[in-house]
Amino acid sequence: MKKKYINAITYYSLLQVSKVLFIILIHLFVLASHGQSIEKKGKIISTQTSVPIELASVLIIDPAKDSLIIDYTQTGQDGSFKFIIDENTSDRYLIKVLRLGYKETIVKLISNDQIQIIRIEPKDIELQEVTITTKRPIRIKKDTTAYNLKSFSDGTERNLEEVLKKLPGIQVSDKGIITFNGKSITKILVEGDDFFSDDYQILSKNITPNIVEGIEAIENFNDNKLLRGVKKSDQVILNLNLDKKLKVSLFGNITGGGGIENRYTSNAVLFSFIKKLKVGYIGNINNVGERSINELNNNFGEPDQVSTSREIPAFLKSNDQIINQSDVFIPNIERSRYIDNQSLLQALQTNLKVSSKINFKNYGYFYKDKFENTSSNITRFLGNENETSFTEQSVVTNDKELFFNKSSLSIEPDSLSVIQITTNFSRSTPNSSNTVLNVFSDQSSDQAFSNNNDELTINEYDIEFARKISTSSVIQIYGHHTNENLNQELLLSGGRFFNLFNQNNPQQELNLSQKTTYLGVNYIKNIKKHNLEFDLNYSSNRSSLVTGFTGSQPEVSFLNDLSFSQNNLRFKVSHRYSFNEQISLNTKIFLNKLDISSVDNLTASEIILDDFFLESKVNLQYRNNKGHRFNLSGSILNNVSGITDLFSNNIITDLRNVENRINEINLSKDLRIDFRYTYFNRKNFHRFTLGSNYSHIQFPYIFSLETTDLLNIIQRRPSGLGVNNGSVFTDTNKLIYKIKSRVGLRGQFSYSEFGRIINNDNTNQRTFNYSIGAYLFTAFKGWINFKTEVDYTQIIVPENTISQRFTTDKLNLNISGIIKPSKSIDARLAFQRIQLPNLNSNFLDFYLTFKPEKYPKFSGRFVVRNILDTNSLAFDNFSTSVIQQNQFNIVPRIIYVALTWNLGI
Repeated sequence: MKKKYINAITYYSLLQVSKVLFIILIHLFVLASHGQSIEKKGKIISTQTSVPIELASVLIIDPAKDSLIIDYTQTGQDGSFKFIIDENTSDRYLIKVLRLGYKETIVKLISNDQIQIIRIEPKDIELQEVTITTKRPIRIKKDTTAYNLKSFSDGTERNLEEVLKKLPGIQVSDKGIITFNGKSITKILVEGDDFFSDDYQILSKNITPNIVEGIEAIENFNDNKLLRGVKKSDQVILNLNLDKKLKVSLFGNITGGGGIENRYTSNAVLFSFIKKLKVGYIGNINNVGERSINELNNNFGEPDQVSTSREIPAFLKSNDQIINQSDVFIPNIERSRYIDNQSLLQALQTNLKVSSKINFKNYGYFYKDKFENTSSNITRFLGNENETSFTEQSVVTNDKELFFNKSSLSIEPDSLSVIQITTNFSRSTPNSSNTVLNVFSDQSSDQAFSNNNDELTINEYDIEFARKISTSSVIQIYGHHTNENLNQELLLSGGRFFNLFNQNNPQQELNLSQKTTYLGVNYIKNIKKHNLEFDLNYSSNRSSLVTGFTGSQPEVSFLNDLSFSQNNLRFKVSHRYSFNEQISLNTKIFLNKLDISSVDNLTASEIILDDFFLESKVNLQYRNNKGHRFNLSGSILNNVSGITDLFSNNIITDLRNVENRINEINLSKDLRIDFRYTYFNRKNFHRFTLGSNYSHIQFPYIFSLETTDLLNIIQRRPSGLGVNNGSVFTDTNKLIYKIKSRVGLRGQFSYSEFGRIINNDNTNQRTFNYSIGAYLFTAFKGWINFKTEVDYTQIIVPENTISQRFTTDKLNLNISGIIKPSKSIDARLAFQRIQLPNLNSNFLDFYLTFKPEKYPKFSGRFVVRNILDTNSLAFDNFSTSVIQQNQFNIVPRIIYVALTWNLGI
């Protein structure tokens, strides 16, 4: 039996350190428990009926700190509420009361033991409609940036995502990922409540903008209300404020339509707020190319997404699937251009306030997507002395089903404690097939077929207890368990596989089972300008990987039987120091004691890693009232290879590739530096962004490639060459409020450097990427509006000892004009041109929207897509091993008519 020991640190030393740290934590808990605090009770009633108001939001704010929210709660069935507040500062606090259908009310907090009665008035709908027109398009206060959607929408947007792309400071990627000021948002709330927040693209891709009045981007958001005013979070969320004209009982819209060539579309977005129950439903069925959810998104099994109040090491996250899916994605191009699909989504969220102390939420969805794509590509290999290439014609069919359900129970035994219990269940069953006709080096040809069946199930259980010790300190105790099982089957047939395995239909099978558990305690203390956090947790991961292959393998083995165990003891110290209201410095230090054992049951070999290492994160922020924001962050983190990185035998990852990895644990250090400067002028609405980032991974994987007439064999192993990535980007835009137009410029330069091995020599491969773009959005009141975007991108792989020079240019031009001949009719004509060296593609779409003034509950839509008879679409791509020039077939013209019924107006 073979054993390897790397930087061994004895358990005895770590246990001594842990004892000292535990004593310090206990000491801090005792000190914090002596904070002076009082309990304040109150009651909210209606001015007209004197009836108690249930489910009203009650906030304690500090006007001396720019209306900082100290704490908040909701009223019970009898309209009562209570807080624990600091006795020394309570005299300056205010109480803000918010309730749908009532006017916002702010009163001074009475700091005595009497029950404070607050009366709120019903809101006059007509007066509210008048005041909406006077709202400024953007309002910024503290951590909240509020957008008035009517200042940016032209009325033709199909979903919320299309409006978000027009908002300054918000970006939406090609995969539907939303960022605000460079930070990814974690969820979207509706009127401050969770609705489909774990997969926010269900909202952003399906909810129609006409029921949304405004959007708030909230930084430093905390899910746990006990942490608000105590801990400043890095979480960023969006909150949707619904149109005040909507009724409280039931509102939303239902759309149905059809077209030629058996096209159909149906969409429903419904909400119901009835006393203690809030329900949200989103359903979508269509075959017109509209995505109801991002098919590339897979958030299952990520422990750090269970609670944003704690950080879980990256090496505890779930391993990726080994056998690649035959999915197709082209950046900056709508999926309906090159994929003909059938999509189904059924999503339901239920929020029930059982009592003033118990809340229950259940969220689930079923998603099904089936698509077909025909393509051809020319592949050139990097790293061969004599260039090798082949041409392929491929027909890909992908059928995917996803089921997800999340239940959470929140219990408040008293006003100082919260117990949160969460369970998740998910099941994914994608099935894909790929038929390829291959012409190798313009000489021999071969046809092959593969069929990939997967089944992934994940069960997650999470429990957390939080206790507010004083107004400035909170303790959390948490536990989490994940059980994950993945089965994959790859069936192969064709001449090349018969020649390799001497069998007509060889089948590869894989089973990956993982169990992850972690337990921890977290203490947070806020002392004036200091915010301290101490977190101690233990985690355990047990995994097994078994692969097999039916048939004989005379030259290549496809068998693995691995057992993997990982234990980690982590202690985190976090210190956020606020020099003043403008400058803050946040420092985090992680101490890890990591033990890993991997056993190959076939070869009876074992690898052991016993190591102790440090990690750190530093973030410096500056912002002032004049609109300047500066953010500088750096981190040194560790990534540890999981079980899928440790198989030593060959695995067929797709129709033509075989991957081989050296059976060695890769403990790599990841150094990252990010800089971002933004400026926003509130008077003339000018925004400027300048940013850069750099990352270096020490001891990463290095790639080598061997090409044969049958298969491509990619081998990777740890190497000290390092991977370097860097970029510089800028974006400047100005909102011309008088004509509701936004014009901007953007640019980016990035490079990547990774290690490769050729003829036993290690070398670096570099790539460069240049892009520049401009855009113009208009939403003024008139008979015509424009949306124009142009982006030019150049990708360069320089000539060196392992590859010839490769350069590709891409021009993407989008122009759309909106004609509004009357208040009831909107007509939009959209043109897109994609220009590449090997092929140019032109697209023309037409949209007609009809909204009769006499019947506001109804609206119609007529759509004609791909008016021009474009037969194919080109896309050039490169990776660590190959350069590809792809050509995809275009779906036929899509023509359909849809009618929408708006409820609650």
